[in-house]
Amino acid sequence: MKYYISYDISDTKLRTKLSKFLSKYGTRLQLSMFYFDIPNKDIKVILNEIKDIYHTHIGAADSILFFEFSDSGVKKNKKFEYVNRGYGVGNYLV
Repeated sequence: MKYYISYDISDTKLRTKLSKFLSKYGTRLQLSMFYFDIPNKDIKVILNEIKDIYHTHIGAADSILFFEFSDSGVKKNKKFEYVNRGYGVGNYLV
C-alpha cells in the first residue's frame, strides 16, 4: 500500500520532532508531506505513535492528515484520517 502523511503544525520543536520521526519510515516530498510505500503493519506503528504522542501536543489550529491508496489505483480504497486537537482523531472513506 501507498500512504501519504501531511501536517500543519505551528510549534517548531514539535514539527521538527514529527519530521524526524516520519523521515525514519518515508520519503519527504515537500516540507510537510511524506510518502510511504511500506507494509500495513508498519504504517500502523506510525499512526499509533502519532495518535498517542503528537495528538496531545498539537495546537487547536494544527493538523496531521493521513491518506491511504491501494496499489491498484488512486480511485479504489482511498482512506483519509485526521488528527486535530479541535476535532480529535477520526477517519473517512472517500
